[in-house]
Amino acid sequence: MIFIILYQIISLFYYWEQIPETIPVHFNLSGEPDGFGGKNILLLFPILSVFLFGLISLVYRYPHLMNVPWQLTEENLERQIKLVWRFILYLKCEIVLMMTFFCYQSIEIALGNAQTLGSSPMLFVGAIIVTIIWYFRKGYTLR
Repeated sequence: MIFIILYQIISLFYYWEQIPETIPVHFNLSGEPDGFGGKNILLLFPILSVFLFGLISLVYRYPHLMNVPWQLTEENLERQIKLVWRFILYLKCEIVLMMTFFCYQSIEIALGNAQTLGSSPMLFVGAIIVTIIWYFRKGYTLR
């Protein structure tokens, strides 16, 4: 995952001078730009990726920081912690990949190589929702 975040940073440095000062910064549900702003907004992608990666890694390292919706007992504690670890890893991967996609596609749109985000954002959101549903279903059965 660190290499993917590095890809965001390297891409921004590589294309920075070519990116126009005003770029699309907001998109409608169809993925078409409907708001514009300065190119500095692109710096949020790697910043947010690093922050979220660090925060999620912290929860992974200290799973007791995560609040689960069911009571933990001596008999289910190990199963629940393993499940929380898997859930955190899946979410971390999905979020970093989503941020990388948005960074890459925003650069492509700013450079005129693409017109829209396409339907990919909905796939990322769908994957995250499926992961959350999976976690709650699995966690409920393991309680």
